[in-house]
Amino acid sequence: MQENNSPDSSPIPLPRVYSLDESITRKKLQSPEYNPPIFDPLRVKALQEFIHKHDIHYCIFGESSYHYKFLKVKSKPQIMYYMWDINLLNQDILGIVGPRLITPYGKQVVSDLLELAKDYDIVSISGLADGVDSVCHHQSIENNIPTIAVLGWGISYYLRNHRNLIEKIIWNGGLILSEFKIGFRPTHYSFPQRNRIIAGLCDCLFLPEASEKSGSLITVDFAIEMNKTIYSSPGDIYTASSKGVNKYISEWKIQAIFDFKTFLNNHFTKINGKKTQEKSQTQSLTWNERTIVEKLSLQDLNFDELLKGSWLSSSDLSISLSLLEITGIISQKNIWVYSLKNNSLI
Repeated sequence: MQENNSPDSSPIPLPRVYSLDESITRKKLQSPEYNPPIFDPLRVKALQEFIHKHDIHYCIFGESSYHYKFLKVKSKPQIMYYMWDINLLNQDILGIVGPRLITPYGKQVVSDLLELAKDYDIVSISGLADGVDSVCHHQSIENNIPTIAVLGWGISYYLRNHRNLIEKIIWNGGLILSEFKIGFRPTHYSFPQRNRIIAGLCDCLFLPEASEKSGSLITVDFAIEMNKTIYSSPGDIYTASSKGVNKYISEWKIQAIFDFKTFLNNHFTKINGKKTQEKSQTQSLTWNERTIVEKLSLQDLNFDELLKGSWLSSSDLSISLSLLEITGIISQKNIWVYSLKNNSLI
């Protein structure tokens, strides 16, 4: 969703204010009897400026911009803040979750799977935690696979934590999602809350390993409840890190994978040479160039319209536009009006 996020936007929808006042809960937002208090306009303006500065967007339940895949999440989010490419939700999504204390076996399994997955039209999704989540995101980037990170905290909190990885995810054409208040710090309940979103958005879920008490099995339970298919690579029966998945496999809750190529062929579409070339071209774009391409994918814009609502300076914008024209990604319809030549890049 691309909204007018400029600091003087009005009126202020309730979900924006929801991120300012810690006393407002999701339960209150869902209640038709809830009457929001009158908020300090200075605090509202500060939030608007933050959203505008960092190019944060949001979609709200009940509005046309609310992506249909969020409806598949049980206890659907009332609001979802996001950064970068929300259109990734339209593609086939592979969820990868697992323990924070990943073993060499688990790391190898995820790396091998994503090495083969680069030849398929696929998007990965995980939770931006240490361990399996981090390996999923890093290996996706390594293999030019767009990856979605679902945060267990508010977007502004990431600006002080995980900055490098999130910037790489965005530069690789990925997506950052959070249903939490902008400044929300993670708690013991926010991670299970995040897990249900991963389970709801993925088309199928994969665990390389998990012990009997692994928190990643919470995601499996959510996925089962939402009728998703879950897979795992069976591990050594004597290894603690495999006991959780082996138990779920024995109970027919998880299907065992013995051949990654067969698994990928059964669930995802192999990409042809032309699409591979386009994908490679997309990955080579800079942050500034990606921002321009994203805006032009919605409509043709002139120079001033591209500059407005952007953190780019006039000179940076001019340089990026020139490079995009030289590479044939955009063109000028008339003086200072630009259009995207190849919509398949988005």
